[in-house]
Amino acid sequence: MGALWLMSCGSSNQEKTTKDDGFRTDESGFKIKIDKRGNGKSPQVGDLIQLVWKQSYQDSVMRNANEELTIQMTNPEFHGDLFQALLGLKEGDSATILVPVDSLLSSEKYRKADLSKLFKPKTYIRNDVVIHRVYNEDQLLADTMKVRHPDVAMNPQGFYVVYLKKGNGPLAKLGSKMKVHQNGFMLDGTLFSSTDAVKAKDGAIFNPSIEYGPIELEVGNKNYPPGWNRLFPLLHKGDQVQVYFPSYLMFGPKGEPFYGVPPFTSVVYEFNVLDLK
Repeated sequence: MGALWLMSCGSSNQEKTTKDDGFRTDESGFKIKIDKRGNGKSPQVGDLIQLVWKQSYQDSVMRNANEELTIQMTNPEFHGDLFQALLGLKEGDSATILVPVDSLLSSEKYRKADLSKLFKPKTYIRNDVVIHRVYNEDQLLADTMKVRHPDVAMNPQGFYVVYLKKGNGPLAKLGSKMKVHQNGFMLDGTLFSSTDAVKAKDGAIFNPSIEYGPIELEVGNKNYPPGWNRLFPLLHKGDQVQVYFPSYLMFGPKGEPFYGVPPFTSVVYEFNVLDLK
C-alpha cells in the first residue's frame, strides 16, 4: 500500500489551503467527514474491503475512483494513517478522509522516501472512499464449504480438499512429475483456466494458440503458487480432487491478470492425477 502514496503528484501545482468545513479531527490525527452512513459491519485487521477510492493532493489526482478496488485491512503504520480511519467506517459508508502530510513525513516507513519533494508540510492528502463490502476471506471460504461440502474440514495446510475419486497409486513426493488435467474456477463457478479444450470452449475461455491436453507438473517447483506446493505431496496417482484455496496461498494481493483473477480472490482447482513418476 505504501506505493499508493508515492504516485506522481505533479510539480507545477500552486499551494492551496484545504477547505475542511464539516470535518472532525480524530485523536489519531486525520480529519474525516461522513457524507453518507451505512449500516453494515466495520472492518477488522485482516479483513478485505471492497471500495471505490479516489486519492488526491491539491490539484493532482493520485488515484482515480474509476473502478472498485479490494484492499486488505492492516494495522495503521503512523499517526493519522488512512487505515486508522477505515477501521472506524462501515459497509455502506461514504466518507472524505484527510491524512496529514506532517504525520506521513515523520513516519519511520516513509522518512527515507524523501516525500518532502512531493508534499508540503501542514497540508493534507484527500481520500474520498465509498465502502461497498467488508468480509473475511477465511470466513467466506468456511461459509462456502458449509453450504457445498459440510463434511469437509480444512486441511492443516490451510485449504479444503474434496475427493471426487481416490486413487490407489503411489504418493507424490518432492521432485515427482505429475501428469494431470486441471481446471481453475472462481468461487462463483467462473472458469478461468483449463487443460480441456471442451471445457475451455464451454467456459468461453478457449484460446486457439494453446495446446490443450494433460500437462506435467513438478512437485515442489518454486515457481508454483504456495497452495499447489502444499497440496501436491498429498496426492496419489489416480486421485481426482477439488481444492478450495484462499488467495494468500494462490495469487494474493496481485491476482493473476493473465487469467483474469482479481486480487485477494479465493479459487477452486480441480486436479485429475493421470500419472506419477
